[in-house]
Amino acid sequence: MLQEFARLAGAGVLVVPVARTYPLDRIREAAALSQPRRPGGKLVLVPPTGRSER
Repeated sequence: MLQEFARLAGAGVLVVPVARTYPLDRIREAAALSQPRRPGGKLVLVPPTGRSER
């Protein structure tokens, strides 16, 4: 099912609104913003650059 979501998102069929992106070291700030459910989209945490993703 995850592959199907990825395919739909890649094709532009499934659009996920992103309210803000935060570097991973600002996770507390992102969590505080998401609590009242007011961002108007998903919050995305971005891992630091220069590291390999797992």
